[in-house]
Amino acid sequence: MKLYKKIRAALFVLLGLLTFLFNKAIEEKINYVIGAVMILYGIDILLEDILESKLSLHHTRLSEYLVLFILGIITIILGKDNLDLTCIIWAIWSIDRETIEISHKVLHNTDHLVSCIVNGIESIVVIILSALLITNPHHHCHLHVLLLGIELILEVTWPYINILEDKINALKVNK
Repeated sequence: MKLYKKIRAALFVLLGLLTFLFNKAIEEKINYVIGAVMILYGIDILLEDILESKLSLHHTRLSEYLVLFILGIITIILGKDNLDLTCIIWAIWSIDRETIEISHKVLHNTDHLVSCIVNGIESIVVIILSALLITNPHHHCHLHVLLLGIELILEVTWPYINILEDKINALKVNK
């Protein structure tokens, strides 16, 4: 599991940096990129469940990775000449992901106050920007590409921020 998490972290950070470097090229092929990212997230969830022995027919995340696979494939195939469709699927997925994040990482993670506040603000901003992406895909697509780069990096760095916050809190207690 540790090796998987290291590989995952390196891959997500690399993808995030590549997104920043090649944001214009990514925007031109956004249906392929978003479809691939959705499938990647689905595979990530599936692998995590397999490695943690949580995979079962009654497991609630089974629907999550199946939906990501299906939407990823639809986005790749049907979004080729349809930026609006790609952006709407992307925005709805972002809103869904951020509402889950508010529930899990903000409301149930009160031990890490800094992370809760930052995660909450980030989630609210992404939800608002995703709503704007639905209303005007052509205008907001580029900003959302840049946000994708940030989110790919934050996805794997938040656990380290929590560890750092724990160490800072431990130092305060020991003083």
